[in-house]
Amino acid sequence: MRRVRRSSAGAVRLELTPLIDVIFLLLTFFIFALVLMVRADVLGITLPELGTGTPAERAPAVEIAIDQSGVVRVAGETVELDAVGEAIDRALAEGDRGVRVAVDERAPSGVLVRVAEVLAQRGVASLDLVGRPAPARSAPIEPPPAGPVP
Repeated sequence: MRRVRRSSAGAVRLELTPLIDVIFLLLTFFIFALVLMVRADVLGITLPELGTGTPAERAPAVEIAIDQSGVVRVAGETVELDAVGEAIDRALAEGDRGVRVAVDERAPSGVLVRVAEVLAQRGVASLDLVGRPAPARSAPIEPPPAGPVP
């Protein structure tokens, strides 16, 4: 018995090569998008764990970073401590934006106090401190008792 060979001229044929190309392009796009989501302005800073607070809203803000040696960066630009006020003025002049401060947990606290003082002099009413979430605890942290400190 002889087999009849059918012609595929009228049949719909699905080419897989273009579909595989599209899948690889999408995969490449998402990998690059994930890599670019890393916050470059706070790299190199070990953020302290914060057990309280809420996640920051995604709104434009002036980023101020203080690393462990006390170097201050305003909007990614390294500035001397004496010139922080001018750098903050330039960054805030771009529009009505909030202020986020990321401080390395080993940074000198005096630098943070001086930066906060400069912000207060510039009329910044509030600022957001950036930290990493603390691990979940079984019991809430109790506030210290009120009264005089011994």
